[in-house]
Amino acid sequence: MIKIIFATATLAGYFVPGVGNAAPITLLCTGSLSYPDQTPVKISAETAVLDLEAGTFKPPIYPRFKIISLSDTSISFANDTSTVSLTGSLDRISGSLEFTAMPMSERDKIGKGGSIKMTAWMTAKCVPASRMF
Repeated sequence: MIKIIFATATLAGYFVPGVGNAAPITLLCTGSLSYPDQTPVKISAETAVLDLEAGTFKPPIYPRFKIISLSDTSISFANDTSTVSLTGSLDRISGSLEFTAMPMSERDKIGKGGSIKMTAWMTAKCVPASRMF
């Protein structure tokens, strides 16, 4: 009897939305990374990794970030230190990726309605990667 209850409870977990293990998703992103007063750097088929189970997103070129907000249509990620603010979002429908880096002193100006100067910004379009072989 206990085995039947355990098996039923285990199988039920597979059909409940939001329950279970989600494998990391590898994305291929194409776009640009810009710096003030410089020619934008092209991003061509660079990988990004979305790991919903671990609550992290690793955009192209940059390290892994903690997901701070998750909805049906978007994912926001960030990492602030005492000197720099790194924030971004990934649209879950279109695959549009936006990412900004700025000094904390500049980020503080946003709430006050002032203009800001970013250190770097990225825009890209990301699609799920497919296995080659």
